Amino acid sequence: HARYRAARAIYQQIAAEAGGGGEPGPEGTIFTSQTPTLYERDAAAELGTRFWADVAGQVVAVRLYTNAQEGGEHAVRIWRAEDGALVGGPYTWTIAAGTEGWKTFTLPAPVSIPADAAHVVAVSTSSDQWYAEHVHGFDAPILNGHLRTGAGSGVWTYILGTMPSYTWENTNYFRDVIFVPGP
Repeated sequence: HARYRAARAIYQQIAAEAGGGGEPGPEGTIFTSQTPTLYERDAAAELGTRFWADVAGQVVAVRLYTNAQEGGEHAVRIWRAEDGALVGGPYTWTIAAGTEGWKTFTLPAPVSIPADAAHVVAVSTSSDQWYAEHVHGFDAPILNGHLRTGAGSGVWTYILGTMPSYTWENTNYFRDVIFVPGP
């Protein structure tokens, strides 16, 4: 069953991307219709989203919202928030500049996460150092399907390769997962 669900999520992702927007079914992601209010260009950083699932399952892909100028190599990581243990990655994701919107990176192997355990999905800025944001985008929790965040779930650090844990004005940096419930 787990292999079927993972394959189904990837199929839905490909089908959604072929139809435009790059968005899978809304229940498998943290974000639905949220979009950035601005784009920043800053120092190299690990930017992430702290999230929980209410059931055990697998993260099969990671999403990132970019502007048309953002491109280049990004590092993708998933951490267990409780102890900062790296549970997925690092993976290298090369994004071509030229289009604004959600981009999706399918993980080489699904990352299993237990129910009700906080995790952080992070995608570093690339050498161009662009990123999307919405200041106060995490003033309130987001609940979507089996996934949830808390207020202040947008996290960052300038120390590349470490779990981001700092917050700034509840900013959302548009780092997302595609989650499939089940073993």
